[in-house]
Amino acid sequence: MFVVGSRFSKIFSKNFSIQSKRFFNDIKFPIKISKEVQQALSEKKPIVSLESTIITHGLPYPKNLLMAQDVEKVIRDNGCVPATIAFIDGIPSIGLDKNQFLKLSNNENEIEKLYKISRRDIPYIISGKFSGGTTIASTMILSKLAKIKVFATGGLGGVHKHGEITMDISADLEELSKTSVAVVCSGPKSILDVPKTIEYLETKGVPVATYNPTLKKNDSETFVPGFYCQSSGVKSPFAFDDFLTPAKMIFNGRNLNLENGYLFCIPPPENLALDSSFINKIIDDAQLEAESLNIHGKALTPFLLNKINSSTGGESVRSNVGFVINNAKCASEIAKNLNNLELEKHSYSNIFQFQPSSKILQKTNIINKLESKKNQFFEKTNAVIIGSIALDSTCILNPNHKLYDSNPGKSKQTVGGVGFNVTLASNVVSLNKKSDPNLTKPRLISIVSNDSSASKIIEHLKKNNIESNGIYISKEENFPGSAQYTSIHSSDGNLIIACADMDIIECLPSKHVMAQLELLKPKWVLMDSNISIELMEAIVIASIELDFQIIYEPTSIIKSFKISKAKNLKIYPNNQIKLATPTIKELDTIYENFEKMGKFDDLDNWFPIIDSIKTDDMRFQENLKKLSNNFPILKEYMKNGIFIKSFKLLPYINNLILKDGENGILLIQLLNNVNRLDSQKLKQYNMVFSRGKKFTENNIEKQLGVLIQYMEIPNLLQKKDIKSVTGAGDSLVGYILSKLNNNEENWLFNLEKEIDITTRQKNLVNCQTCAALSLLSNDSINVEMIKDLE
Repeated sequence: MFVVGSRFSKIFSKNFSIQSKRFFNDIKFPIKISKEVQQALSEKKPIVSLESTIITHGLPYPKNLLMAQDVEKVIRDNGCVPATIAFIDGIPSIGLDKNQFLKLSNNENEIEKLYKISRRDIPYIISGKFSGGTTIASTMILSKLAKIKVFATGGLGGVHKHGEITMDISADLEELSKTSVAVVCSGPKSILDVPKTIEYLETKGVPVATYNPTLKKNDSETFVPGFYCQSSGVKSPFAFDDFLTPAKMIFNGRNLNLENGYLFCIPPPENLALDSSFINKIIDDAQLEAESLNIHGKALTPFLLNKINSSTGGESVRSNVGFVINNAKCASEIAKNLNNLELEKHSYSNIFQFQPSSKILQKTNIINKLESKKNQFFEKTNAVIIGSIALDSTCILNPNHKLYDSNPGKSKQTVGGVGFNVTLASNVVSLNKKSDPNLTKPRLISIVSNDSSASKIIEHLKKNNIESNGIYISKEENFPGSAQYTSIHSSDGNLIIACADMDIIECLPSKHVMAQLELLKPKWVLMDSNISIELMEAIVIASIELDFQIIYEPTSIIKSFKISKAKNLKIYPNNQIKLATPTIKELDTIYENFEKMGKFDDLDNWFPIIDSIKTDDMRFQENLKKLSNNFPILKEYMKNGIFIKSFKLLPYINNLILKDGENGILLIQLLNNVNRLDSQKLKQYNMVFSRGKKFTENNIEKQLGVLIQYMEIPNLLQKKDIKSVTGAGDSLVGYILSKLNNNEENWLFNLEKEIDITTRQKNLVNCQTCAALSLLSNDSINVEMIKDLE
């Protein structure tokens, strides 16, 4: 099991949240999940849910509010995240804020009717936009929807006295039979027929287990608690003396896809428990009075509890609150143990597939091999790619295709995704015949689901000698499938339309990524824009702690905006993103969204850098104009504001490699050593630079400035040779990353020595050659033709 170092716990607790729609796309009605619970779900932290009927109908104000706050505090103090569940204005709400707690607790003037909401009431409550507290049944339903597996409460509903005649049986029992959530309570409420309740649960297949810390020392029987008292006199079907045992019960039941819930009974502590003979007499008297008044159904339980409260002088209520707090503490221990079991399972999940044989479940060979490597020593690497891996289906239509009709053509299925493509290209080039044999390969961190596509993907990784340790294999229910990309091309290879089903990549867990980064200790981390904004933020923060530089690959126009949403981007020279590789159109999107987010309004940090690079200097502008006169495409860039937009982005991302297909590439960089560059020497390589502010650092004279270089595409092929354009940009980025992986950096970021300049020219030609060669192949990466590129 991977465990993130303690130094990350504070960092990511502040900066990681998710959009609930990614995890709850199976829900057909609105559901509101608090940021705290969203974050816990995303980071796979243990969560304990809580019902709210005890707030709305169980205790008077302000005791109910104080109780709710105390219970949530106990859960947090015990290392879990609380999720109190209720309906607020018709919206199922998981995790409440202060105002919502106040709305539910302080309703003595009956400003708004608050409902007691069980399963049957949910559609009505949503339709009428009403508010109210959830019972055990409805709390279980919403807990399951939110993938919360452990729920703490006070006492369980059950079979009432004479229930075999009146059929007065709580919906809680039926819910336990069909909703896979564990309920931690003090047993059935004492007002119930406990033997019949336990018998009913047995009939419904619900495991009932009671906590007995002296189990190993004492061979006597364990009894189900009687809520107010430690024993009901009814033998418990199962018993446990530690909190790992119930966690294992839940874990194993879920692995077998058993849909039932679990009931774990916690006897009240001695200092809170009431004497059984004392409380039983009070209950019997209250029930006789209820019968004489013909009180039954939904009104019976509150009547009995009120009678018990008055007869005990409030002692029953004080005990009830204490039970809930104690149960929450025990539920937290169960949730933590269950969470540890699941993290261990999910770090290297087993993919199962059904086979038409007597061996119903059989692991694929490739997953067996993946599992066998999970404890293998992790070599450090210089470069890590965090992004998408997908099953790619490429369709090439015959000439003269017709839209809105079936067309003949050829189709091929392989593995792609920006993350994989960049990894494959960088692996091939990094380990060519002339490379240092001691160098390690760039590693991929990504995610697949528990489906047939995942098996094909893992097999393809093996075939291409790409390490699979970084692939997170999820077996979550209702999780998006493994990523797939389907593209349709014309006969000359040009893309007509494509469908990118990449939702799962946004579910890549932060904890898995951070564990991998701690193990691999890279110098460079490339993240593609298929990952979530929240994970991007986490990576940006981790770059400071783990001392790596970030490369941003925007992936597509529609996704390139994401980096602008990161709240923690710093300004040069403290910027975390060293390099970005957008297309011209992606650059436009990035710029527009940076502007919308107000990132160019930072007059204290951003503007001083813009002012210091002197891109408005007349000599620089004249040199740039001369360069543009030699290349018409540069005039287009000037006309469309590409240079100005790039300059404004440089304080955040100080190196930009702009990809423009057949028009070549444009490098725009913020450097701090332009005082040591030879303008005449660089001019012959289509380079110009500004001379900005001078400063001294470590007794070395330096000068800020912006370097611009344009590089045309090598004339390697004719248009008729093009088969597919899918992997050209990824091939180019993969080549550049391979050089950084091989500790070759000065050619890109320094240029003080002659060898840096000549190496730069060679590498810029080769990275475009790598891209051009991909056009000659139906595969995204032309492995055979790029493996000898230096």
